[in-house]
Amino acid sequence: MEKLVLQSSPFAHGEVTIPGSKSLSNRILLLASLAKGTTRIDNLLKSDDVHWMLEALKKLGIKYTLSDDKQQAQVEGNGGVFALEGEYDLYLGNAGTAFRPLIAALSFNQGDATFTIHGEDRMHERPVLDLVEALKKVGCEIEYLVNEGYAPLKITTKKDKVYPSHLEISVAGNISSQFLTAILMIAPLIGSEVKINIIGELVSKPYIDITLDCMQKFGINVEIVDAYKSFIVKPQAYVAKEDVLVEGDASSASYFLLAGAIGGDVTVRGIDMTSVQGDKDFAKALEAMGAIITSGKGYIRAQQNKELLASTGYPLRAVDLNLNHIPDAAMGIAIAALFCPPASKTIIRDVYNWRVKETDRLSAMATELTKLGVEVVEGNDYLEVIAPKDIKEAEIFTYNDHRVAMCFSLVSLNKFGREITILDPKCVNKTFPTYFAEFSKIHVK
Repeated sequence: MEKLVLQSSPFAHGEVTIPGSKSLSNRILLLASLAKGTTRIDNLLKSDDVHWMLEALKKLGIKYTLSDDKQQAQVEGNGGVFALEGEYDLYLGNAGTAFRPLIAALSFNQGDATFTIHGEDRMHERPVLDLVEALKKVGCEIEYLVNEGYAPLKITTKKDKVYPSHLEISVAGNISSQFLTAILMIAPLIGSEVKINIIGELVSKPYIDITLDCMQKFGINVEIVDAYKSFIVKPQAYVAKEDVLVEGDASSASYFLLAGAIGGDVTVRGIDMTSVQGDKDFAKALEAMGAIITSGKGYIRAQQNKELLASTGYPLRAVDLNLNHIPDAAMGIAIAALFCPPASKTIIRDVYNWRVKETDRLSAMATELTKLGVEVVEGNDYLEVIAPKDIKEAEIFTYNDHRVAMCFSLVSLNKFGREITILDPKCVNKTFPTYFAEFSKIHVK
């Protein structure tokens, strides 16, 4: 297995321009494909997840061109729901942002067709039951090919199927916001007035705001009822945008902001605090830990709190936070806890959905932190991290999870001279192929 050894240095200084958002890239690609007309997409993320979405769209007959650097796409829209005939086999890797929305979009295909959707082994362990069962209850024909509640799936559609003028769909909100996103994105094209009801608490609400914002860019209005308890979508058509810019990825920004908070002064360009992306609020979590955060048009800057460092000897302080709204970025707070005064306890609450991501992230973070000699408590939906007096050198197993790799790279900012080895560093290709090259620019030796 490939290894990357990161030498210890407590300093981080400089600027980083982050690539486009994964969440925005795949949403915009699908909506452009469903729209009438041609859309140009700029700052498209070049990553594994976007690659699998593009490959799927090509198989589904969507015509597009990519620039040489694959960061600009010209997409010819389908002008409504798919109307495909025949058999289709779609492999989507471990791209949840492609997998879940395509399940919903293809379930309403207006043609005699079958679609087999599958991916990596981990994608077959990530739940889709609540989404699939919600779609089956309104007449969609979906079959679990191996295990109930999980991919691979077979979707069968019939030509000219008609739905009632008013359709009500209920979907669980407590596992993944992608289930709601998937239904919202196809709802305007079904031909019915669709009311979507959320069962239980809706997790990761900022990701729904991203979905709604993307839909609005293509001319779709959604009525939010009772503070995200229900959504009403009337029949509408997506209209192509001449030019859509994909914001820099707020989740990717979080690692560099944490580096600045720990190691000195880092400015992240391509994102700011006006972003629709909820993970921008990671900056607020860092502020709660004592970091100095400033933001202007197109940038966020994180600086070490020198007063806190002078008084305690550490750049951050422990916190107890509910981070349900930023689950992807929240992993970084578990690493930030290592840079707080020894024996202080940081608690990250209400993050059960870490368990259904690219790996079981609650278990992964607890296991790898323990390798460093850190005391942790892994709860069903929370993680407690006790700041250590020192850390051990360790090889970090990354579970083919890009966020585990990027999080633990920041441990190399330690002042103890402990090097950190990242196993399978190329797993960052999922969302940020150049991450370690960018990290090396600000990690001052």
